[in-house]
Amino acid sequence: VALYQKNCDTGDIYCGEVFAEIAAHSNTMVAPLGTSNPDACLIFDESVFKSGQSAISPGLMTQLKKFCGYRTIVYYTQELADPDIMHFDSFQAGHRLLSHFYAFVHFTNPLFDNYYKRFVRDFLHY
Repeated sequence: VALYQKNCDTGDIYCGEVFAEIAAHSNTMVAPLGTSNPDACLIFDESVFKSGQSAISPGLMTQLKKFCGYRTIVYYTQELADPDIMHFDSFQAGHRLLSHFYAFVHFTNPLFDNYYKRFVRDFLHY
């Protein structure tokens, strides 16, 4: 994938090869965000990950509905954790993530929430 990315950086070469290379990997998944679910809200909750959605308390559900608002709640489950590659499709203009990640990603554990917000702030630049 790195070889294809280098070609894309010049701007003169069609970059569909990057997506094709990712899609050809035997254990990959396109994230359930973007054009397939443009109003998604991704929730990371340890009890849901381990026990399923039935583990959500009424108080937590109220908190999640407040955070997500009108958006569809998508939980980070074992199914999303299994692939080696989780691809956030941004190849076409309609797929761009044009908002801050913390507007649609929520960790119910405040320690994880703060850690990943700092991690993205300090190390991810795009």
